[in-house]
Amino acid sequence: MLTLVLAGLRDRCASLLGAFVALALGVGLLAVTGLGLSATFHAPERAPQRFASSPVVVTGHDRLVLDVRRGPATAPVERRLDRPQPVEAELLRALRARWAVTTAGGPDAVGVDAPADRVRDLVGSRARVLTGTERVRADPDPERDARALTALNALLGTSGGVTAFVSVFVVASTFAFAVALRRREFGLLRTAGATPGQVRRLLLAEAAVLGVLASAAGCALGALGAPLLTRTLVDGGLAPAWFTVGGASWPYHAAFWTGLAVALTGAFAASRRAGRTGPTAALREADVDADVLPPGRALAGAALLLTGLGLLVWTCATEPSELLKRKTYTTLPMLLIGGTALLAPLLVRPAARLPLLRGAVGTLVQENAAASVRRTAAVAAPVLVTVALAGSLFGSAAGVTRAKGAELREHTAAAYVASGEDLRPVTPLPAGAVVSATGATSVFVRDGAEAVVKYGARAVADPAAFADLARLPV
Repeated sequence: MLTLVLAGLRDRCASLLGAFVALALGVGLLAVTGLGLSATFHAPERAPQRFASSPVVVTGHDRLVLDVRRGPATAPVERRLDRPQPVEAELLRALRARWAVTTAGGPDAVGVDAPADRVRDLVGSRARVLTGTERVRADPDPERDARALTALNALLGTSGGVTAFVSVFVVASTFAFAVALRRREFGLLRTAGATPGQVRRLLLAEAAVLGVLASAAGCALGALGAPLLTRTLVDGGLAPAWFTVGGASWPYHAAFWTGLAVALTGAFAASRRAGRTGPTAALREADVDADVLPPGRALAGAALLLTGLGLLVWTCATEPSELLKRKTYTTLPMLLIGGTALLAPLLVRPAARLPLLRGAVGTLVQENAAASVRRTAAVAAPVLVTVALAGSLFGSAAGVTRAKGAELREHTAAAYVASGEDLRPVTPLPAGAVVSATGATSVFVRDGAEAVVKYGARAVADPAAFADLARLPV
């Protein structure tokens, strides 16, 4: 069996080259994204920068707890500040009277060279006392790296899912194309006494050998491409400057076994069809497909298509804002595209009858495509999946951007909006002009005894002016 498999792979290297390249590239991308995900999961703790030489740091509070009336009751609302409050002057004098104090970048935080417990006894609840790695909280925008890693995690996870999705269809279509071309060969094997099980095992063994070789090549490509991905992410501002890919081994294992599973999964359906080839197929002179869509494929395609359409309608009817989330506008097109690709054989003959080509050559192309439906569908499925997925993802991202821009425009009645880091008030104002200075912030509302819910908010200097310029949704 092994000799027959290796001989078959050697003789058909040209027809299987597409599956090898697609699987190797897919495994390489999976390895690269896995290494990137591993680096985001196990990112090193950053050392303090602003107060690296101070063992203890005293900072002002970065939250205010306010009492907000909600109906007949009063609820405590926690508002997070963009920067910590200044350290009280009285507390600062008390610290300087006892120990060496270093002020770095303003009065919102001071470094103290003293035992932490004695500093806590003096400070009490008037400020926060940070030691060890907690001193990072005094650095400018300490959560910037965490936000970048979270966004990077989502980006790499989505890329890995799309890669696996496309690889499955490309490899499955390649094996289906190879089976369609080898129908007479399988008929000869059946005539020589081969059983359907032996024919299926032959194809699965070829897929296993191809999967092992392509997955190994993909892991090597992943090791070479990981540093390039790191530089690209850092240069593009998608990852912090210190981000680097570690030496974890699980991404290689995950990519290798995923590639092998993809190869076997893609060849499984083709092997079942090859096993059903009868001995009379070796005597045929024409390749005309009769049963172009098996019941199992029809059922799976219809189920995916109906599931995607049902989820789309249900989301639009119940929670339309979910369509703006990455997980929704990435997974829903996958269901629709997968269902359409499985049902592609039904579309081959109507599409082949379209008058796209003229003359004798056009007639031959159309009749050949319409007669060999399985072969045509196997060739067209990878193109359909790739083009549809690229178009849906780019179109969804552009649609989400336009939707968010339209939402922001609908929320303001101002004729002009100015933004920047160093804005100054304009005085005197023109007659009839209304100006409202605002800034982004967050409000944390307590829900029960322990839960805290975060809401986006705007810090407003003049509520009356802001009310004239804003259209706030309910």
